[in-house]
Amino acid sequence: KVMTRDYMLVAKAAGIEVDASVVDDLSKLHIELARLRSFWWVAAISLGCLLGYGWSLHAKITMAVPLVLQFFIGFMITGVFNMCMTLLVDVHPLAPATSQASLNIVRCSLAAGGIAVLQILIDAVGVGWCFTVVTVICLSTIPLVWAEIKWGPKWRESRATVEQKHSDDSQSPVMADKTIYKTTEPLHRESRLHTEKS
Repeated sequence: KVMTRDYMLVAKAAGIEVDASVVDDLSKLHIELARLRSFWWVAAISLGCLLGYGWSLHAKITMAVPLVLQFFIGFMITGVFNMCMTLLVDVHPLAPATSQASLNIVRCSLAAGGIAVLQILIDAVGVGWCFTVVTVICLSTIPLVWAEIKWGPKWRESRATVEQKHSDDSQSPVMADKTIYKTTEPLHRESRLHTEKS
């Protein structure tokens, strides 16, 4: 519902009337802003809970506190994942499965690497400072979201131009003739050899 509301607000600001039965023209819509509009407060709550989770474990208080914080961390991070996945599909409409698979590979690889060093970091600096370091690392990636919102439309337009050019080249008669020639040339050679032998 949050993403739908953000989409409607951005579309309305751009003067676009949203119709569920018609695919919207994303070239006229700032889809990066529409998908990431609520990222800031979702990330803030998630990172705040992550920091509190680490220090609540460090203080060894009742387990109710870290468990509640863990719930909010998971809930908010799931929201961030949904925003990113939806945006990926929006900007790669011709290869949605590939974009999702790429995201999962990167996400799972980073998670595996993080788990591998987590206990080492806890043993070195303590659980509180360990999650502080994790929070700082997450904070350091936030400028990438700002860059995507600011320059995303320009990157998307450039990519669409390149894809259109490749599509036009692959469908041109000259390229088609070359492809047919390369495909049939061995057949003609075999035919000539067979004629000479006979």
